[in-house]
Formats: sequence, structure tokens, C-alpha cells
Amino acid sequence: MRRKSLSGQEAGARLTDHERRRRASIARRYAAIASPTREDDEAFASELGLSVDSLWRLARAWRLGAAGEVGVEDQTTLRARALEAARDPDLSEVSPSRHPLMEARLQVIADHLEIVRPTPADVTAAAKTLELTVPSFRRLLREWIRHRNPALLAGGSTPMRKARYERKEIASREPQMVRALANLGTQVSSMALHREVVRLCEIDGVAPPGQPTTYARLMRARSDASMNEGPPGFALDHSAINLAVRREDGADPTMAVLSMLFCSTSGRIVAHSMSLEPPSPGRTAALLSMAASILPPGTEELTLDIPAHPEWRSLDDTLKASGVPIRIDSSKRLAAGKLAARRFGDLVGTLRLRPGHTRSPATARLTRVMGADNPLTPSDAAGAVDAAVRFHNSGRAEPTVGFVPSGRLNDFTKALDQISS
Repeated sequence: MRRKSLSGQEAGARLTDHERRRRASIARRYAAIASPTREDDEAFASELGLSVDSLWRLARAWRLGAAGEVGVEDQTTLRARALEAARDPDLSEVSPSRHPLMEARLQVIADHLEIVRPTPADVTAAAKTLELTVPSFRRLLREWIRHRNPALLAGGSTPMRKARYERKEIASREPQMVRALANLGTQVSSMALHREVVRLCEIDGVAPPGQPTTYARLMRARSDASMNEGPPGFALDHSAINLAVRREDGADPTMAVLSMLFCSTSGRIVAHSMSLEPPSPGRTAALLSMAASILPPGTEELTLDIPAHPEWRSLDDTLKASGVPIRIDSSKRLAAGKLAARRFGDLVGTLRLRPGHTRSPATARLTRVMGADNPLTPSDAAGAVDAAVRFHNSGRAEPTVGFVPSGRLNDFTKALDQISS
């Protein structure tokens, strides 16, 4: 006996019921994520065939209607967790120049979340405090409750973004660049990598990228700790960083200078210091002494650059007579940022290295950087640098040996302390 075919109305009802179950299944998976990222939002929205805003509305309805059934947090729990996170935020992924902005926003958000039943007047007052419109504040609050991540809020993303055309060019030549990096490694020079990329592009019949694009891709590869292992040893380098700092004498703000001693194998920064002045023998000696005291004994080679200048001669002579395996690259002027860029690219956490400004005096160092109109105090800047270094070091192995042989530490640090004092 032939089965009776479904009418159009019955088929529509069957499809609607199927779609309802499908959406419920996807909403259940999405709502189970404690802090969904933007990638999660986009992936689930695409799976549902909805906009991200529609996904949020669907997930909110699911949480309110099915929280007891599937154990998903209700809005009260979400707001409580958002309040706790706003009182003690993790700003490690936020550019230091934006810390004051994000701290101010999170303070207002926390105060607002403490109100059990906020009225429209409360929302308006909070928006006015942040100089936002009411809809903008509602979006900001919704984003915070959902993600509890300052870097995902408006104004919280890091400023170090490549131009859109450059990102597109990198993406279109990514296969050739990946193969070139696999062939030559990340410690290769940018010119050698570019020649290899051009060769591979010619083989594949595609137009090669420009040399600056290849350089940008190399810097990104070097900053990836998981795919980048360097040679054994240590290196010391100095570089200006993209961080505007208020000077105590009241003069115009200037870019800070970061001095760092790092492990060449993992890229982990062992010791660092921040200054508003160009690198000096005294600060370099102090950093060497600090690192030697932190690290265990060892005979790994340490590389650093010392300019051929009378001011640096005392440090040069002290290091050469120390009996410590140190390789000194002499140059007419300090080769700032070269060793760091070769090891981990042009980023330390969220701070971009600006080596070209390192040797300039504070009064001449350019300040047209993100946050120059709202510079940090020296103490806040030092804290931001510490946080950036911690973020940079996450996932990078600690060295098990140092560069000062056993029994030489006291003499080595004593000689350096005389220079740094």
C-alpha cells in the first residue's frame, strides 16, 4: 500500500519541528561555553545561519528557559561572575597604553553590576560617566557579562594591527610563506626568506609579495613561541617600546626603553628593566648582574652588543676579563633591537619594539604612539612592562643553566656593581 504523501502544510510543520530541535542542540552547546570568544560567536552563528546578535538573543532565551535542565548559568550567576572579574580584571592582553581607559570602564561596570535591580536612570548615569550613549553602554555591559575579557571590549584590543591590505596580502601568499619558513626556519634573515618566498611563488605561478610583507610574516612567526626554538645561549638587547610615559620633569612624554636579557633557545626574558633614557653601561651592567643572580650556574654563551665608544670601554674590559663566556659584538653605535627581533620578532607581550628610537635622547624620542595623549606615569609604565613580560614568557620554558660558571658569580657581580653604581 502506497504511503500517503505529506501535504505542504504537514511538511512545513515537520521541517519547523526539526529546525527547532537543531537550534536547541546548537544553543545547548553554545550556552555551555563559560566565556565564548568571538570565534565561537561567529562559528555558532554560521552553523545556525543567524547573525551574531540573533545568536546572542537565542542563547539568552535558552539560558533563561533551560538553565535548570542543562546546568547552564543563569543571568544572576553570570552577573555575579562578571562583577568579580570587573573588580579584579586581567589586563595582560590589553595594550598598556589602554589600561587607564579599560580600568575606568570596568570600574563603572562593576559599580553598575552591584545594583540588584538597575533602573533606566542607573543605566543613563553609567553611560554618562563613560561618555557613551545608553545603547553603547548596554552593548559594553552585555559584552563584559558574556566574555569577562577586557581585550574583547570596545577599546580593549591591542593597537598593533597591520594595515588591512597587508593582512590580505599575507593571507594570499600564506602557503608559500609557510613552506619557506619550513625550509629555512625562523632564524633566517628577512632578505633570505624573501628570496625563498619569491622562488616558491614563481614555481606556483603567483605574484610574489613585497619584502615588507615577508618581513611582517617573519616577525609573526618569531613571536610564536610554540613553533620557534632558537640556538642555545643568552642575549642582551635594548629597544624603545610603543609606550608613552609621562616624564617627572613635566616635559613632553616620551617612549620608554626596555632592556632585556633573554634565553636564545626559548625566547624567555630572564631579567628586564625600563628607563626613559637611552641605554647606558651602568644599566646594562645592572641587568647583567640581576640575570646572573637569578640564573643557575652554567657555561652557556651570552651575546650582547657594545658600541666602540669610550663611555662603554669599562664595561667592555670588565666582561672580557671576567672569564665568563660572553661574545661581544662591537659596533660604531649600539645595534638596538637586532638580537631581540631575530629571536622573538617585534613584540613583547602587547608591546611593540621600536628599535629605531632607542638611541635618541628622551627629549627627541618620538611620542606619536598609541596613548601619547594619555601617557602613563613611570610607575604605571613599569607595572605595564612587567605584565607584558609575564604575558610574553607564558609558554616559554625556563632555562636550566646560566652563563656564569660556578664559583665566579661573586666576582662577576661585584665587578658589574662597581660599573652600575
